[in-house]
Amino acid sequence: MRHSIPARLLFGIAVASAGFAAGRGGAHASGIAPARVAPHRYAIVVEAPSGWPCLYDVQERFLAIPGVDAVNIDTRTMTITVTMRPGASLELAGAANAVGELGLVMREFHLLTQGSRP
Repeated sequence: MRHSIPARLLFGIAVASAGFAAGRGGAHASGIAPARVAPHRYAIVVEAPSGWPCLYDVQERFLAIPGVDAVNIDTRTMTITVTMRPGASLELAGAANAVGELGLVMREFHLLTQGSRP
């Protein structure tokens, strides 16, 4: 007899094993976005003096920044990876503001991938 695992459980397993990732559209069912224009990707290394805030709050705060397409949170390495929509970039001040509002302290801000233009 075959058993299937409900999608919500698979999501929980993926989040627990690979960090927390969230984004907006643009991905195919395979999880791979079409290769039209490469986006900028940033890594923000933080410190959480009072512990991590709710991961959903972190996701929503960064997704509220204009041009942000996806957010990946790795609590093990204390890194928030932000993927921008093609043609958009993340300003240091915007990232610092989001981090501060969440009660986190920014330690590093890096451009991981330089996006291409349309």
